[in-house]
Amino acid sequence: MFADKSDAGLLMASWPQGGRPKKPTRYCDEVWTGIEYEVAALCLYEGLSQEAEQILRAIAGRYDGTRRNPWNEIECGDHYARAMSSYGVLLAALGFYYDGPNGVLTFGPQLAPEDCRAFYAAGTSWGGYHQQIQGDRLAAEVEVDKGSLELKTLRLKYAGKELPPARVSIADRSVKPSISRDNEYVKLEFGEKLELQPGESMKIVLG
Repeated sequence: MFADKSDAGLLMASWPQGGRPKKPTRYCDEVWTGIEYEVAALCLYEGLSQEAEQILRAIAGRYDGTRRNPWNEIECGDHYARAMSSYGVLLAALGFYYDGPNGVLTFGPQLAPEDCRAFYAAGTSWGGYHQQIQGDRLAAEVEVDKGSLELKTLRLKYAGKELPPARVSIADRSVKPSISRDNEYVKLEFGEKLELQPGESMKIVLG
């Protein structure tokens, strides 16, 4: 068990209604960050952001550098690979999805959507995403730091009830996509694929 009585953590299994068997499932009383990250990501996908944050705060508290190395989340051994499931939390928190062959990029931040700044990796490129929300106005920017990003459709989570006007530009050049609603998202379709090069960014204002 990689936690002690002073720690918070997510047990592998529990019996909140009682009925724990004499011989319970193997590893049921252990705390593994590799599983905690997975559950936190699932919570975010289901809209349970408070539960996700509680799990993540517990991990950060255990590996805060005072008693345990924050760069070595131990499970079966040092630097255990399962903790790499933490990357799934980034994807879930950013609401990130990229369909490379069809050039579809989606952002829908679950945590702090009012002012979100995060890293993304999209197959042939990586860079940064930033959005700010004030009322029904959403301002976003997709930046390419390395590689090139082919983009035909951009989907942004938008809470406004009406279909907003949109202004889109790449390197100060105006782009005019078609605009439609896709459930909780505004979908911007550019027709032919656009290609953003290193150092370029796409700026979007909805509303």
